[in-house]
Amino acid sequence: MGRQLSEPLGRMQDIVQGLLGTGKISRRKVQMLMDDIGFVRALSMQSQQLLRLSAGPLRQSHERLRLDQILQHALEERAEAFQFQGVELVQRLRPVEVILDAGMVSSLVAAAIDCATARGSRLL
Repeated sequence: MGRQLSEPLGRMQDIVQGLLGTGKISRRKVQMLMDDIGFVRALSMQSQQLLRLSAGPLRQSHERLRLDQILQHALEERAEAFQFQGVELVQRLRPVEVILDAGMVSSLVAAAIDCATARGSRLL
């Protein structure tokens, strides 16, 4: 299900960006649509993780990862949403290497950011 949603979500995101360029839709409505697309994309990723968990013993692929880069990428993906929600972001990232499953780390970082950010909050 997650893989099947990926391509249509990408097309929808391109269409929304195209509409913004025409001026026929407000930035607020574009942001609402992008937030919804992001929500569905997150559900898609979670369904892939659930499939991995339900398939029996979890087969993690341990990789050497830069946690600071994963966090930076997750923050960049949400930059426009942070601006729309009035979230102030103060970054003081330092390079950190970990050896973990990439998918699990990305999901955990995304969930932590989503839990930590509320309208008008300050994320340090």
